[in-house]
Amino acid sequence: MMANPHRGEVELTAGEKTLKLVFDWNAIAVLQDEFGEDETFEKLKVKTLARLLEIGCQKHHPEMTADEIMDLSPEIPAAMEAVQKALLLGWGGPDALVESEEVEETENPPKAGRAKDSDKPARRASASASRRKSSGA
Repeated sequence: MMANPHRGEVELTAGEKTLKLVFDWNAIAVLQDEFGEDETFEKLKVKTLARLLEIGCQKHHPEMTADEIMDLSPEIPAAMEAVQKALLLGWGGPDALVESEEVEETENPPKAGRAKDSDKPARRASASASRRKSSGA
C-alpha cells in the first residue's frame, strides 16, 4: 500500500524493502524524549538518522530496528529527505509540505532571463514561431 501524505506517511526504499515512515504524536513524543524539544536534526550522524528512521517506522514496521535499517543501507540523502518530509507532515500536515515547497521556490527563484525547466519547451516553440513570422515563412 502506498504512503498517504494526508496521514503523514512517506515511503523510503531500502534495498528490496519499502519502508513507510510516519511521525505521529507517539513518534514525535519519543523524538522529544530522546533528543529534546528543540532538536532540528539538520546535522545528523548516521546512527542518529537510523534511529529517526526506526522511530518513524514504528507505526507500520514495528519490527524494524536502527541496526536493521543500517543493514538495509538506504541511500543517505533519500533517507534524510524522507525523514524531513515525514517530520514536516507530522508537525503540520499536508499543507505544511506544500508551504515548504513554496518557500523553497521563493528562496531559490530562477535567475533573470532563465526559464524554469517546465517553461523551456513553450518558450522554444514561441521563439520558433516568432522567427518563422519574421522570415515570412
